[in-house]
Amino acid sequence: MDVTASRTSEDLTVRPLDGTVVRALGDSLVVRVAAARLRALGCVIEAGAAPPPPDAPAGWLGVVRAPFLSGDRLSGDRALPECGIGWSGPVGVPMVNERDVQAACGIMHVHGRATGAPRALRVDFASVCAGVLAAQAIAAGMLAVLRGGAPVRAATSVAQAAALALTQYVAVATSDPGGPVPGTAGRTPPFRSADGAVFEIETFAAENWLAFWTALGVGRPAITAGWPSFQQRFATATCALPPELRAAAAAHRYPAVRAAAHAAAVSIVAVHEGAARPMPALPSPWRLRA
Repeated sequence: MDVTASRTSEDLTVRPLDGTVVRALGDSLVVRVAAARLRALGCVIEAGAAPPPPDAPAGWLGVVRAPFLSGDRLSGDRALPECGIGWSGPVGVPMVNERDVQAACGIMHVHGRATGAPRALRVDFASVCAGVLAAQAIAAGMLAVLRGGAPVRAATSVAQAAALALTQYVAVATSDPGGPVPGTAGRTPPFRSADGAVFEIETFAAENWLAFWTALGVGRPAITAGWPSFQQRFATATCALPPELRAAAAAHRYPAVRAAAHAAAVSIVAVHEGAARPMPALPSPWRLRA
């Protein structure tokens, strides 16, 4: 039987699990993020009254009904997918919340590199990552059942999600010497213009970087010296730039800086400090905001 026969290709792309009922135990951010993503796939989330099981203290998700699966697909030892979520998982350190995970798994270390001391992220980054992993486990489990595979009883943890998110920093830290070394120097960006505007820039092209800073009057040696650190800042979590760059930004008003950026094909955006502004609604359920 073709279980997709009554559906259009658009339905399968947007809501492939339409009508699937998933029971959620626990009310952690991990569970809420996973539930939101499963709803985007078409699932109905049923909040369970019981607490999550002891081996899944951060939450548990389990499919309880899938209308497009016939009875023979669930016979014998087959079961519908489930995913238990812990805090520590296989990491041998007791953890009970996001702050514990950030401290034990290196997030605070990486985030604090630019200032020389561990610093917590003010968003529940690891929990959001774990929620994405849990939703992925349920979706993968449903695909396995649909294809006649073995039942999927997955387990993940917030600590494992944190470790996965830090792999690029681990790769840089354990690679051969020769590239920029993460340090503790003060981070230069964002920049501040002569009229007080705070801004960030972005470019992946060295020639655009050169053109932008040349237009602001910076000499080539300082521009060249700053490029490796700027280029690698997402991998090293630091961005110590020559002081000439900050001085050049501070010597021009923001409209002139923005014009130089546009002429050099460098992206530029003003950073609004102070009171938080209302955030616009997300245009897609697949976009996340911590």
